[in-house]
Amino acid sequence: MVVSVSQALHHAASSNPSGVAALTYRGPSQAMSKTSYTEFLARTLHVAQALSIAFGPHLVAQARVAFLCRNHELLLIYLYAVSELQLIAAPLNTRWGMEEISTALRDCDPAVVVCDADLWPLLRPSLGPEAERERDADGLGRKWEREGKGRSFDREYEGRGPQKQPSMMGSIRGVVLLHARDGGEVEAEVAGEGCGSCGSCGRREPFALPSRSIRSISHEALLALTTVPSSSSFPSPAPSGPALPPGVHCLIYTSGSTGTPKGVMLSHAAQLAQARTKITLGKYHPGTVYLSMAPLFHVAGLNSTLAVTWAGGTQVFLEAGAEGGRGGGRGGGRGEGAGAWTPPDWL
Repeated sequence: MVVSVSQALHHAASSNPSGVAALTYRGPSQAMSKTSYTEFLARTLHVAQALSIAFGPHLVAQARVAFLCRNHELLLIYLYAVSELQLIAAPLNTRWGMEEISTALRDCDPAVVVCDADLWPLLRPSLGPEAERERDADGLGRKWEREGKGRSFDREYEGRGPQKQPSMMGSIRGVVLLHARDGGEVEAEVAGEGCGSCGSCGRREPFALPSRSIRSISHEALLALTTVPSSSSFPSPAPSGPALPPGVHCLIYTSGSTGTPKGVMLSHAAQLAQARTKITLGKYHPGTVYLSMAPLFHVAGLNSTLAVTWAGGTQVFLEAGAEGGRGGGRGGGRGEGAGAWTPPDWL
C-alpha cells in the first residue's frame, strides 16, 4: 500500500523497472537523455544517502528543505529524495525577487536549500550580513502588521522608520548547487554580530546569526560522498511517519497577489489522493507521456508529476536554453496518453 510520496516511486520502479521515468530534451541537434525507473530510483536513493552524510545531524524528521530550481529531472530526484528521508520540501517560486525569497526562507526555516547554480545570486544575499538592507518605513514589516501577521521582529521595528533588516537564516546549514560549472565545493562564511540568545555578545538583535559557516556543495561533490546504493540497501519509508506535524509532504507558497505569500502545508495523504484522482480521470498508465511545463513550485505541477510517476509514466523536461524550450516552457507531446498542464500566464 502506497502511503507516502516516495513509496509511489518505489511502486513504479517495482511495477515498471525498465520503463522510462524521465526524458530530457536538449535541442534538435542533441540526443534526448532517458532514465529508466530502476536508474531513477537508484539516483534518488544515492542523493538521499549523500544528503544524510553531508547534513545528517540537521536533517531530523520533518525538517524543511527549500528549493529554488527550475523544472528539470534533477529537481524531481531531489524532491523524491527529501520524501524518502521523511523531510518536508518547500519549493520556492523562481520568479520571485530577493525580498520575496528571503521572506519565504524566514517562514519555512529550512535546514538545507537546493538551488540551481544560475539562481544562486538570488539566494546568496539572504544568507549573510550583506542581506542587511534598509527597511522602508512602509515596507514588509508594516504590510505584515496591517494583515495581522506581524511577528515579534516586525512589531519591534514598527514605527521606527528605516531600519536594517538582518539575515534571518538562523537554521540553514547547507546549500546544494545544481548544475554548477566547476562541480566543486566552497565554504560560504555567514557571520553575524550577535547570536540573539546567549547575551554574551551584548546584542540581542532578533534573528541575528551566530558566527559560523554554511556549507555550499555542488551536486557532483555531494554524490562523491557515497556510492550508488541498491534499492535493497535503502529500505522504503515506514508506513507511519512522525506525529508532528501529521504527515506533511511539502510547503507550497501562494502567489502573494493579495498579500505576503503564505506557506500551505500539504500532507502525503492529500497529495496521494489528488494524484489517485488524476490517474483515474486522466487514465494515466505506463505509456503516458507528460511534458513537465507547470513549475514544480505550483501545486498542480508538483502533483501532476507525482501522478505520472505513480502510474509508471514518463516525465519530459525541456532543458533551459534548448531550442524550442526554456526549461518548463512551451512544448507538446504526441502519442497515446501524452499531455501537459501549465498556468495560463506561463504560456
